Amino acid sequence: MPKKIGHPLLSAVMVSSCLLLSGTVHFWPSDLVQADDGPAQEIAITPLVRAKPAWRVSRAEFESPIWQQAIQRATQHKALQVGAGEFTLLRVVLEGVVPAAPKPLAETQQRDAAEISEVRLPPQDSILPRNEDIATTSPAVRAISVTAPAAESSRVINGVRLFFPETVSEPTPKAVALPAKTDIVQVTSTKVVSLEELSGGGIFRELANGDFILIEHINSTRRKDNRDPVRVGSFTHHDAEFLVPVPPRGQLGILGDVILSRPQPESMGKIELDLRLVGPEWKNTAPQAKYQLQLGPCVVGGVYGVTREFNHDYQCDTGLLPPGEYHLLLSDFDMVKSRWTVTIKPGQVTHLRFEASSPKVVKLTEETWIKRPDNPR
Repeated sequence: MPKKIGHPLLSAVMVSSCLLLSGTVHFWPSDLVQADDGPAQEIAITPLVRAKPAWRVSRAEFESPIWQQAIQRATQHKALQVGAGEFTLLRVVLEGVVPAAPKPLAETQQRDAAEISEVRLPPQDSILPRNEDIATTSPAVRAISVTAPAAESSRVINGVRLFFPETVSEPTPKAVALPAKTDIVQVTSTKVVSLEELSGGGIFRELANGDFILIEHINSTRRKDNRDPVRVGSFTHHDAEFLVPVPPRGQLGILGDVILSRPQPESMGKIELDLRLVGPEWKNTAPQAKYQLQLGPCVVGGVYGVTREFNHDYQCDTGLLPPGEYHLLLSDFDMVKSRWTVTIKPGQVTHLRFEASSPKVVKLTEETWIKRPDNPR
């Protein structure tokens, strides 16, 4: 009779081998491996490191004149000057695209250069190790901790104390030739305030590459664990979605550069739309000469998003876009009811079929995905 294997180390090796061969291994935030419907035993391993995250947050440029100038401008907000309000400053950067100097800062950059040099922030190493990133969208990572600034680096600028969040986290686990406006980045949060106005603001805003914005933290049902959601979307780069810690009242939170990575060419996808005019109403009503599609990664409608036109066969092609969620609007129909959120899967074509029963009523009747015919992979 064969001897029973009872050594715990040998058993662990056998279990881990079975898990790896089964193809049902998942990476959990606790850095543990667990198999579906498998043994309760968990085996500690070293998590895989993603070579190129979809987005990251970096403070490597924190000492640059443009960042110091942005902080000078942001701390002039009236609410911060009276010790009220909760704001976080960040900059949006598209990887591989040289950002232009933001308009409200470029106009005064030379004039204020001497003044800014007198209030230089502490050495970079006392704030964050150079080139260290503080957030990624790797599915195995839900929150990334960063080195807290030294006590002496908690500077006061224009009477406003700076606050450095130590973590940025995702709100939920995530699965893995365009017009000139495609260099625009869309941002949505509790309230987005421009440095140019330092007043007003709204939940949506479109930015140019390299623009700074203030996130005004307004308590809502979207807040989780004293963190507010921020979503950044682009027509050329991956999107980013994360939760930003609410700074202490009257302090200015300093997040850093939110850098959106370029997708690999083979991961780009697109949306193809097929519009059909159905029903008796069209017998007495002539269709429009052309119909339009508006789309955006975070918001669409009015000044937001880009426009594509349907051809004479009532078909439309968005062109290649990064994978992710997009908001669509068929603005020639009912402006409120003709909106949808659809997904472009990596390397695939999202095919949508719409049926319009009248000049005001249109419905999405089919949504399918197929591999891009021109994709070699």
